[in-house]
Amino acid sequence: VINDPPLSSRLCLLVSALALTVGQGAYAADEALDRDAIFEEAKGNLRSEDPESAYRLLIQYEENLTGSDTYNYLLGVSALDSGRAGEAIFSLQRLVVREPDFAGGRMELARAYFEVGDNELARTEFERLLEESPPEKARIVIIDYLDAIDTRARDYQSSSDFFVEFGSGYDSNPAASTADDQFLNFFLADENVEQESSYAELSAGALWTNPLTPDAQLVVNGSIAHRSNPSAHYVDPTTAMAGASVNWRSGENSASVGLTAM
Repeated sequence: VINDPPLSSRLCLLVSALALTVGQGAYAADEALDRDAIFEEAKGNLRSEDPESAYRLLIQYEENLTGSDTYNYLLGVSALDSGRAGEAIFSLQRLVVREPDFAGGRMELARAYFEVGDNELARTEFERLLEESPPEKARIVIIDYLDAIDTRARDYQSSSDFFVEFGSGYDSNPAASTADDQFLNFFLADENVEQESSYAELSAGALWTNPLTPDAQLVVNGSIAHRSNPSAHYVDPTTAMAGASVNWRSGENSASVGLTAM
């Protein structure tokens, strides 16, 4: 579980970083709007952990305020924390292009990349932030995200497993035949009469899995086995099997579709 910094801390970072960078020119689109009141209300919603209300408030003014760094940051944070990571990316990218040194904006952009599953862009942003010697709390959060990205990368790698098994023993009747040498007055061939034998078994197989999506994976497997009965070679069995399936999992529910040939 990644513990993100609280919204109040992130908003303080916004104020300190943007106080000297946002000029009146960013607000020229609509002088009739009370921008400060809008921003303060949105910040209040975020501090109250109500990003949905903040997003619904801010999105109304996108056409008028999209040139404001403060607006882009607040809209990006509210979109991200209300489950709209894709929308958050656009707002935060606009901010970062204008203010590339604003670590808070780049942190939120990295989080947005992570949420949409763009691991490499997220990794790039987090690693850049880490190189800038961030505060300890931020450093811990960044490392947690990088660890989570590494875990995702491992989950998305194909994997192969192989096995070889050997066994031996003694079978009192490998042919599963009768002990009588006659049937309806006919003499049975030796291979049709119960006969004891030692045996040895050898089997080998392979399993290959390849993730398709976070919830689905392709599984391909195959195996071959042979059993040798020295005193009853006429019943030595050899079996082979191959199969492929696609498996889905969503929460506690799962499904699988596949084919098997023997």
